Amino acid sequence: MSIATANFGYSLQGKKAKGNNYFRLSKNQKLRWKDLFTHVGIVAPSGVGKTAGILLPNLLSKNLAPCSKIIFDPKGEIYNLTSRFRESLGEKCILYEPLGHNNKHGYNILEQCTEFQEVRALAENMLNASIEKIKDTTFIELSKPLLTAILLHLWYLKDAGLNNINTALSMLLLPMSELEKNFANNPDKRVYQQFLLFKQGGDSEATMSCMKLSVATALQLYSDPRLAKSTATSTFNAADIRKTPTNLYIKYSFAKADYLRPFLNVFLSQLLEKSCFDNPEYELLFMVDEVQNIGRIQSIDKYLNIGRHYGMSIILAMQNITKMYDIYGRDQTMTILNGLQTKIVGCGISDLDFLNYISLLGSDTEVNEVENGKNIKKSKKLMTTDEIRRMQDDECLIVNSNNKYIKDRIYYYYNDVRLMDNALRGLVWI
Repeated sequence: MSIATANFGYSLQGKKAKGNNYFRLSKNQKLRWKDLFTHVGIVAPSGVGKTAGILLPNLLSKNLAPCSKIIFDPKGEIYNLTSRFRESLGEKCILYEPLGHNNKHGYNILEQCTEFQEVRALAENMLNASIEKIKDTTFIELSKPLLTAILLHLWYLKDAGLNNINTALSMLLLPMSELEKNFANNPDKRVYQQFLLFKQGGDSEATMSCMKLSVATALQLYSDPRLAKSTATSTFNAADIRKTPTNLYIKYSFAKADYLRPFLNVFLSQLLEKSCFDNPEYELLFMVDEVQNIGRIQSIDKYLNIGRHYGMSIILAMQNITKMYDIYGRDQTMTILNGLQTKIVGCGISDLDFLNYISLLGSDTEVNEVENGKNIKKSKKLMTTDEIRRMQDDECLIVNSNNKYIKDRIYYYYNDVRLMDNALRGLVWI
């Protein structure tokens, strides 16, 4: 009986990335720039080095091609350490903090819509993002025409400066009769049509009141004065970000992640959608740290499929897969993992299902075992689940497309004098 014998690879594609542009995966491994657009997943527990060992080394060096980047930066650490350096390269840096007290920038999710279908999709996404709070999915479906009518009504009145979500929340306080009067008087007949659809779904005043409450529940986050201010108007949009090399940093507190999740979910989903257009001036990297904190990103599997066509790379960093199962379900989580063709795995992972998934991606190798005093050749996976879990603190495993496993050291930015100099010269405290 023949047994396949495998070993670790030395370099991706059997050769090193050529040229000045690449994405550093680890101490000795660089991903060729064109391969970055098949997307990257980073899975490691907190403290292993997802930020310090992968995201920061790339943002503190000149190896990235001129491009734009949208960086979800929960602690503000990435902005603090990299913004001045990126500006020194001639790139623009924007810090957007949805719950910040002194925000210089804003993003109005309703203002970004350019047609009816986008307004309707926004209403659907906002309700879906609040599903944990509303609980009753039936009311969510029945309430969509009401929220669509409100958003479309305000979107039509954009010249009056009323097209924001906080104003939509205020409209929900109006009596039903006054709402209907406003909608009936709107020149865009689709507004009133959506309201009539809503009325058909409610068989009584009590039912319609409950549906109205569902919409108010979905929008209550926007009553926060800080979020109301940061979403009142827009100082940037996805299309403009791709016209010149721009770094958009989105900062929020870990402590406020659950509270802010309905907005972050809708915000990121809209940015992804708006970033997909033909012939952009610059490629775009979506770098999402702690992606599990954002909640369900609408159609993320679709963007993993089409991102390369639009010059967009998605880089997702997560602590574990169990939380992703809770958000997306097992099947869609596996679709997402398969769409991230380069995977970087850190030590200390306790998700047995994920460990088994990574182990099975490896080839079989031949080992000698002694049975009854005889040497017997047996087959085993190149790395078992236990061996992956018990890697050393600074080790990582790289799984890339159809290439061999590569085991390497994490490239912490603070161990590189050059990168530390780039960070300290421009350190920003916010």
